Amino acid sequence: MLFAGCDWSDGWLDVAVVDRTGALVGETRIVYAESPDPVARYREFLAPLARRWRATVTGIEDVGLLFASALAASGLEVVHVDPTRAARHRAAQGIPKSDRADARLIALMTLAGEARPVVASSPQAEALRVVAVFFAA
Repeated sequence: MLFAGCDWSDGWLDVAVVDRTGALVGETRIVYAESPDPVARYREFLAPLARRWRATVTGIEDVGLLFASALAASGLEVVHVDPTRAARHRAAQGIPKSDRADARLIALMTLAGEARPVVASSPQAEALRVVAVFFAA
């Protein structure tokens, strides 16, 4: 089993993946402008990391992102990592703020079980949320 941390920004996702021992096994940046399907790009990144990559648990601070919903809909387990808690961990460990470091920290917090499962909503509720986000923009 692998544990991934995704740190998002307006232009890209930084991803770090650790194994059960906490060892870093891979990192990448998925730039939205370069990847029309970030979920497919994420799955391509995971595929060579381990034979059981489909068992990857992905931690993310904002589970309301379309990316997080799409990951869950594609069959991957997505968990919510509290951003305030992540910031406290980062400060306590003296880690400078960066997207790459945050992705690593989120992956380690996911491994440690410092995350909560995302409750899937119905397809109808999800469709309504997507439409609402689209028209709000």
